[in-house]
Amino acid sequence: MKYLSGFVLFVAAALLLHNARQSEAACGYESCPKTKSNMINIHMVPHSHDDVGWLKTVDQYYYGHKSNIQHAGVQYIIDTVVSELIKDPKRRFIQVETSFFAKWWQEQPETVKQVVKKLVNEGRFEFTGGAWSMNDEAAVNYQSVIDQFSLGLKWLDETFGACARPRIGWQIDPFGHSREQASIFAQMGYDGEFFARMDHRDKNNRLDNLAMEMIWDASDNARDALRVLTNLPEGEFESCLQLNISECAFTQDSADNVVVTLFNPLAHTSSQYVRVPVKEENYQVTDEKGRLVASEVVPVAWQVLALEYRQNTTQHELVFKASVNKIASYYIKKVDKVESKEIVLPKAAKKSVKQNEKNLEVPQRFKKVHSMQNVETHADDDSETVVQTSEIKLVIDNNTGRLKTVEMNGVSEAIDQNFAIYETYESGAYVFRQKEDVDLKFLEDKVEFTVYDGALVKEVHQQFSEWISQVIRIYEGVNRVEFEWLVGPIPTDEDTAREIVTVFDSEISSNGVFYTDSNGREMIKRVKDKREDFNPDLGRQPISGNYYPIVSRIALEDSNKRIALLNDRAQGGTSMQNGQLELMLHRRLIRDDGYGVGEALNEQKYEKPLIARGKVYLILNSVKESTKVERVAEKEIHLPFSVFFSKGSSQSSSAVAKTLPSFDDFPQSVHLLTLEPFTDDEILLRVENFLDHIEGNVVSFNIRPIFDGVGGVAIRETTLDGNLPLSEMKRFKFHHDASGHSPAEVEYFTTAHKPLAAVESQEASDFSVTLHPMQIRTFIIKKK
Repeated sequence: MKYLSGFVLFVAAALLLHNARQSEAACGYESCPKTKSNMINIHMVPHSHDDVGWLKTVDQYYYGHKSNIQHAGVQYIIDTVVSELIKDPKRRFIQVETSFFAKWWQEQPETVKQVVKKLVNEGRFEFTGGAWSMNDEAAVNYQSVIDQFSLGLKWLDETFGACARPRIGWQIDPFGHSREQASIFAQMGYDGEFFARMDHRDKNNRLDNLAMEMIWDASDNARDALRVLTNLPEGEFESCLQLNISECAFTQDSADNVVVTLFNPLAHTSSQYVRVPVKEENYQVTDEKGRLVASEVVPVAWQVLALEYRQNTTQHELVFKASVNKIASYYIKKVDKVESKEIVLPKAAKKSVKQNEKNLEVPQRFKKVHSMQNVETHADDDSETVVQTSEIKLVIDNNTGRLKTVEMNGVSEAIDQNFAIYETYESGAYVFRQKEDVDLKFLEDKVEFTVYDGALVKEVHQQFSEWISQVIRIYEGVNRVEFEWLVGPIPTDEDTAREIVTVFDSEISSNGVFYTDSNGREMIKRVKDKREDFNPDLGRQPISGNYYPIVSRIALEDSNKRIALLNDRAQGGTSMQNGQLELMLHRRLIRDDGYGVGEALNEQKYEKPLIARGKVYLILNSVKESTKVERVAEKEIHLPFSVFFSKGSSQSSSAVAKTLPSFDDFPQSVHLLTLEPFTDDEILLRVENFLDHIEGNVVSFNIRPIFDGVGGVAIRETTLDGNLPLSEMKRFKFHHDASGHSPAEVEYFTTAHKPLAAVESQEASDFSVTLHPMQIRTFIIKKK
């Protein structure tokens, strides 16, 4: 069938090329049909909507396989679209998903390609959005959004040229829309965006007030530019893939004579703790200069050891602090030592695992232990356990076994951290909806805990229930508290699903106000039960109506103190009570919500419901202090060291590091967002001032060292996606109706600064870059 349709399309294309008269190409707005004045002009243009993977894989969607799951074959859609466009010059079509079209393009003969290029140049086959796919806006980091737009727009530019570059963002399918996405469109030079899904009360309010078009001020930090019109319709290195369960195939037999090579994706030197799964032996860690690096061996939580699919040849982790500029190697060697720390376990048993070739009984629950060395306790009745480093002090309530107080940055606050359960029935893959008149159920059992007190790391191992456990960690020299949670398998009943949250309760008077990030970048003020432009009426969904996407951070504050939680993955979060922050960790559901997936969210692995493990980080500070520390922590959490392993005889990575360009001239607030090949002889460079206008200032620095380091011969500045010279960027300037400004002719935004353009013969001063708070600038370096 495919061969027949392809043959018909080929013949039609050949006839079109043979009979077509040469016409002057007109694409973009110039190709729009003429309108009639004093009349409502309605333009109806069909568009693609092909999910790049949903109920089927990308290839299954493209080739039309598995029609029993969903009847869809993208290749046939594009075939017939092109065929119909050939038949009638008045017909037009909008293609959205660049990835599918690129796959189709590769399979076409040259004749068909020439016809499609003609259709594009005439504005009859138009691309909108332009990214590799139509990305989600809630759970994605801004860097990923930028990258996939760069990929899609680059392919369009290389294949068709300027006529294929979209002017409009097309986000009609994501469930909710972020301010950062609108900002990204503006920085790529787009005139506006279209989207379809929104709160029905917001939509009805806009329809009643003729407000379906709006000007979105997409940044609190940017100058006038970020506004878009929005319409609402070689050595043998190995990486360990199971570090999330504290296991590494490379070190499971022996960690003796192992090289740990670390890559730092940040522009500045970063110091982070590294954890290597090892057997309980004695080790020495040295750096590339042979200097001894402090290290210690700590036990893996028994709940992790009890995972049935974990091999358990290693039951400890070697911990050391690494300082890495770009690439650095650390060397592990086994040594003889008399002292040996033992993992503290109770006598009761549920499952056996191996440790040092002996059977060790792993219990269902921890036995409470207070006899560890150097564990400080307060009060005569031993009611508290204190765990502290030089920067952080934690107080554990011995009666509840939970966190009681946090002291850091000169601030002390009563913080009770617990887990809780939403019992749900109607929840599904798309919908979170608690049962009516059923309160959030906090875990009330006494938490059994054990403290491991090391020189580099202090750990509190907690068991909250049979399927919820946690390790609280504080590292020496690190100014945040780490909570590593382990949840699952979640039990369900015939009529009850369960959704698990962690809750941090403080005495901070937040008055219903909290703050959440937008795609890991700027922060947005939220007010419980409120919306900016309409009454949300949350009577049916009081909890989920207050949930927001948390890609990197959620925070609250009063006039004195501020608490921020940073996460290692996108989650839902809220503040339902004053001083309280909540993050959704794991869900196991019992029914489909009817929004398309066709099955309950009840995924399994190893024939059992999923177990999830992740991290949340807490920062407590005075409200008067800068939130810069939160920004820096975000970067380290989102872009940690990449860890690779090799044997000691493998080639050292120090020679590789010498070939990397220098970022020494970067101010501390400048983030290296992108440095990667763009074409065979071009490098894509993006730099970002990641502090906002309250946290930071305008900064200037010179990128000549990078230019020289990659062998540059010329450099040009572009829009955010890297495909349009910034000097050519112009987009419509829209004015609010209330502004009273009615320009006589079209007005445009252009760049607010002179785009950088230079060649190698110019002075270093010509390579100076200035960044305003939260500004990103993008460059293409042509190399020798």
